Amino acid sequence: MDNMKPDKYKIHANKGKVLDCTCAVNVECDEETIAFRFPQLECNEDTSPMVYAHMRGTELRVTLCAGDDKDFEFAWDEGARVWRQQEVPS
Repeated sequence: MDNMKPDKYKIHANKGKVLDCTCAVNVECDEETIAFRFPQLECNEDTSPMVYAHMRGTELRVTLCAGDDKDFEFAWDEGARVWRQQEVPS
């Protein structure tokens, strides 16, 4: 995670073209988790959606956090080379 610098970034689609769409992304990280926050998607006092990349034991996990306290977690299945949705602990 040494290469991931906490900062504000923009993700582009069609960069430099007529329909250059961008999304603001704030990157936060520590030794265990990388968090991507999308501030332009915040609604009123609701926090923005977030994406966390983290390890659970030896599994690479990605958690999608919605603003309504719903989380969706996926683990990488190395054998099948696909992401599989996991039950989120309460």
